[in-house]
Amino acid sequence: MLKRSQLRIAKRTVDALRVAEKDTLFWDRDLAGFGVRVHATGRKVYLVQSRGPAGLKRVSLGRHGELSPDEARKRAAAAIDRIKRGEAPVEATVAPVTVAELAERFMRFYVAIHLKPKTAIVGGGVGEKSDRAGVGRKNGRGCWAR
Repeated sequence: MLKRSQLRIAKRTVDALRVAEKDTLFWDRDLAGFGVRVHATGRKVYLVQSRGPAGLKRVSLGRHGELSPDEARKRAAAAIDRIKRGEAPVEATVAPVTVAELAERFMRFYVAIHLKPKTAIVGGGVGEKSDRAGVGRKNGRGCWAR
């Protein structure tokens, strides 16, 4: 599956990693499946690769600098365990969004920018209409799924 490396992922070693042309993966010698991807641009990302009941999975844990190697190693061990049990490798951290919040975002980020002022006034009641219908409190996740 993975080629064992003699590299121990630590801050000093990750800082020293460089690549010339294309992305390269460097694997840790202590924790199988834990590694660092070094992009040609110099960006470094911690990742996990493991095989579970659903097959091979590769998951990004976070960027080097935002995440310390020790914290990445802890997250990697937990992710590998979850993959082997057949669960999602990382837990979802996104809070559910209501339909009213989606309508408000639409008005602020799309209508205000892309429509003429008079048209925006006519369509301005989108969020209010959904609230009156009782839809605004419902979870907006997957509302466009068919």
